[in-house]
Amino acid sequence: MLFRSLILLLGLFAPLSGYQVPPMDPETRKLLDTILAAHPPAVETLPIAQTRKMVEDTSPPSTIEVASVTDKMIAGEFPIRIYTPFGKGPFPVFFFIHGGGWVFGTLNSYDDFCRRMTTQTGFIVVSVGYRVAPEHPFPVPVEDCYTALKWVSENIQNYQGIPSNIVIGGDSAGGNLAAACTLLAKKDKMKPCVAQILIYPVTSAKTDSPSYEQYGENYFLTKSMMQWFINLYLANPKDADNPLVSPILAKDLTNLPPAYVLLANYDPLYSEGLQYAQLLKNAHVPVTIVEYPSIHGFVTEAEDLAISKQATADIATFLKKATWQR
Repeated sequence: MLFRSLILLLGLFAPLSGYQVPPMDPETRKLLDTILAAHPPAVETLPIAQTRKMVEDTSPPSTIEVASVTDKMIAGEFPIRIYTPFGKGPFPVFFFIHGGGWVFGTLNSYDDFCRRMTTQTGFIVVSVGYRVAPEHPFPVPVEDCYTALKWVSENIQNYQGIPSNIVIGGDSAGGNLAAACTLLAKKDKMKPCVAQILIYPVTSAKTDSPSYEQYGENYFLTKSMMQWFINLYLANPKDADNPLVSPILAKDLTNLPPAYVLLANYDPLYSEGLQYAQLLKNAHVPVTIVEYPSIHGFVTEAEDLAISKQATADIATFLKKATWQR
C-alpha cells in the first residue's frame, strides 16, 4: 500500500507535548517505532521514479475476491478500474480517487482498499488512475477525475451501477480532487453525487495551520514533504489560490453533497480538514466528522492495523446505512 511504501522512507516519530489529543493508537505507535530504527531518507530527497517503483513493488495483488474487475481507458488518456460486488445488481457506486500527493499512487497501489470497500459495502467501486505530477500538473489531475466522474454518471448503468446513486471520495490528495470535482459539478449544474467521503483531505495549498506546527516534522507526513508535493503539482504558484486546488477558499459551498470527513489526530492536515468540514457545515451541508488517534495514511493499512480495519468498516457503515440508498 502507498502508506507502507512511503513510511519505509521516513522513519519519523517523536511525540510532541502541549497538544491535547487522544493518546496515539498503540499499534500505530509500535509500527512507527519499528520504522524509526531503519532511518530511511525523506521522500522528497529521492528520485521520483525510484519511489514510484517502490510503491508498486510493495503493493502485492490483493487476495480479496470480488465478482468482477474491469479495466477501461477514459478518453484514451488514463485508466479506471471497476470493482463489482457479488450479488444481484443494480448497485450504488463509490467513485474513489487515490492519494499520493498528486505524484504517487496507482490503481494497483490501492487495489486492496478498493476490494475491501467493494465487499464491505456492496457498492460498485470505481477507482481512477488519473495522470500525476510533475509530468501532468494542475489542472490535469482535476480534469481527469472530473472527466471520469462524468463518464461514470453516463455509463455505469452498463456495468450494473445506479447512475443516480454515486458517492465520490478520496484520501489525502484524492480527497482534494474529490472536493474539487464536487465544486466543478456544482458549477456545471451536473447532477450531484449523493455524498462525498473526504479522508484526511488536502484542502489548502498553505502549510501554516496549527496542525502543521504541531505535527509537521516528527510524524509520517511532513511539512517539507507537503511543500514538495504542492510545488510539483502547481506549475504556476498562483494556482494555490484556485478553489480547485484549495477548496477551503471556495466562495460558495452551498448545495454540495453531504460530507463524511475522516481525520487523523496526528496529521499535519488535521486543521485544514476540520476547517473545511466546518465551512461545509456553515453552508448548511450535512457533515459527519470522525477522528482517529492515528497518523496520515493509516486508513489503507488494514492488513497491519486494527484501527485501519475499524475506519474502513466505519466508512462502509456510513454508506450502507445512509438514507440515499434506494
